[in-house]
Amino acid sequence: MEHISVPAKLVAKNPDKISFEEAAAIPMVGMTALQGFKRLTIQKEKPIFIAGGAGGVGTILIKLLLANGNTNIYTTAGNKDSINHLKGIGISESNIINYKNEDVIDVLINKVGHFEYVIDLVGGTMSEICAELVAVFGTYMDVTFLATEKAKEQLFDKATTVLNIANYAPSLKDSEEKFEYYGNALQELFDKIEKDIISPTEINIVGTLSVETVQNAHLKLENNQTNGKKLIMMIE
Repeated sequence: MEHISVPAKLVAKNPDKISFEEAAAIPMVGMTALQGFKRLTIQKEKPIFIAGGAGGVGTILIKLLLANGNTNIYTTAGNKDSINHLKGIGISESNIINYKNEDVIDVLINKVGHFEYVIDLVGGTMSEICAELVAVFGTYMDVTFLATEKAKEQLFDKATTVLNIANYAPSLKDSEEKFEYYGNALQELFDKIEKDIISPTEINIVGTLSVETVQNAHLKLENNQTNGKKLIMMIE
């Protein structure tokens, strides 16, 4: 048996109601979603656009927003499984835009107009859609840092407030707070799971840890075959 020593302030006890595998899927996506939720204060009636809401970060962020009373949420999906997943966590089907079959900009401009709050969980060409949808002086929350130059130019022209979300940022602090941040965030997420405010991210156990399993997992990611589930590898 192997052991590893970590600062106690970094860790939190996982809820008894979820498995170790489900708990392993929480930290990265959960803390990203929680940081975004806390730093982006949105009035409950304001419409919100989330690019890529069916993924791991999007799922938890949507649950946090819904629990807070932010129900006017619009998001994108690219297949039936993702659409059903979003409906299952509380998004109305009329607020889900299939970006493969519909023009996201036209649909949302006609339905809502420009958004004061846009959350980009995808980057690339989707960042250009977000930049088009955000209102002048609006807020663009960036989780990927994959916005195109075209998107960046439009965000600048609109004097957009760009909110960067990065999980490693607290680790750059010089004080012991950098450890407390992660432990406290994990504990807050686990407490919300215990109270059924949020639920753990769906997982797909892809096999035991090996080069072949890692390669297969990367193929699933590259081909967009995760369907909103976090890929978990077991250690024997």
